[in-house]
Amino acid sequence: MRLKCLKHLEPPERISPSDWLQRHVTMPAGTETGGMPFSLAAFPHLDGPLEAFGDATVRRIILQWGTRLGKTTLCLSLAAFVAAVHPRNMMFASSTQSAAIRVVTSRLYPLLAAADVVKDQLLPAVRRSQLQVKLAACRIFVGWSGSDTSLADVGAWYGVANEIDKWDQTASDEADSLQLFVNRFKGFTNHKLIFESTPTIRGRSRIEHLLLGSNRHQRYVPCPHCGTFQVLRKGTENSPGG
Repeated sequence: MRLKCLKHLEPPERISPSDWLQRHVTMPAGTETGGMPFSLAAFPHLDGPLEAFGDATVRRIILQWGTRLGKTTLCLSLAAFVAAVHPRNMMFASSTQSAAIRVVTSRLYPLLAAADVVKDQLLPAVRRSQLQVKLAACRIFVGWSGSDTSLADVGAWYGVANEIDKWDQTASDEADSLQLFVNRFKGFTNHKLIFESTPTIRGRSRIEHLLLGSNRHQRYVPCPHCGTFQVLRKGTENSPGG
């Protein structure tokens, strides 16, 4: 017991989130990249959010992205980073209870179990809860919109608000669910929050509203013909992309 206590008193490892993820995180089985290490070569657009997460002056990261671009993979991988390097309580919240549990059971637990320096912190599979991930030195609480109970009475340092444009804005009797989520982190002045979603209706989208109040960073890529850096845009039925 003394040795276990001393382990948690050791100074945290000084390493960037990007370097740590590429060194320790392996994509869980059952995903498109199952068994492969976390790689910025496969997800080069994650370098900006990872740099922001490692920046001590950044509190909120807003990701208005399309589908299948690694939003959830990034957020869950950073939970493994926090558990291993700076153990503090966390919260993952999604639009519904079933959506939150699905991510926890099919993606979060397998990812943590595949991370070489985190897997030993997990409870045996038969004792794992769908509503709270218990690790050796911290907890990952699970919440969902419309549930005052799941979004209250806990404190956390790192939080993920998953697919916030799908959150129910009317289901809670106490307050807006997203604000209840944000309130969980007031106890930590240096907390980290990631809000992510694909956008829905312009002017009514939660993620758009947050993005417009942010620095509005965009991904620039070099033109394959002239090398000029420019924003990569998808085409529509009326205009070509490029």
